[in-house]
Amino acid sequence: ASAKEEEEQVAAVEAEKERVVSEASAKEEEEEVRFASTEAALKAEKERTAAARKEEEEEEEEEEDQVAAVEAEKKRAAAEASAKEEEGQVAAVEAAKERAAAEAAANEEDEERVAAIEAEKEDHAAEGAYSEAKKAYSGSPLIWSEHTNKNGKTFYYNKLTKESTWVRPLELGGDIGNEL
Repeated sequence: ASAKEEEEQVAAVEAEKERVVSEASAKEEEEEVRFASTEAALKAEKERTAAARKEEEEEEEEEEDQVAAVEAEKKRAAAEASAKEEEGQVAAVEAAKERAAAEAAANEEDEERVAAIEAEKEDHAAEGAYSEAKKAYSGSPLIWSEHTNKNGKTFYYNKLTKESTWVRPLELGGDIGNEL
């Protein structure tokens, strides 16, 4: 009985040993599977994190590109507005120049009309003064002096009567009523 018991005990120990080894093996496999699963999960998480980071970087680059495009558009619009403003200022300056030239021409015409009227008045006054002076100083060229106005036209001044004329006096070899 003892050898049989001993064999049964050895078989039971062997069976227990096999069960424990099998259980340990199963636990080890289970741990390896869990480890592999955890490792796979960590790897997948790293990949998701890397993909998310890459996506964020791409979005940031896209935002930077959009900001740069907006800034470039602002600069272009500002340059265009500045150019239009300069064109407007140039046009305004040109228009002012044209107005000033027209006013100058009108003023010059007015001055010429006034000068013509004055000359006519002087001619009439000089003719009267000439007659009077002629009576008083007949034949004296010393009372007349010859001058040229700013337009290059010659006129004559009577020192005695303080009048001027466009007509050369007789004392200077002229003829009343005949313009030069």
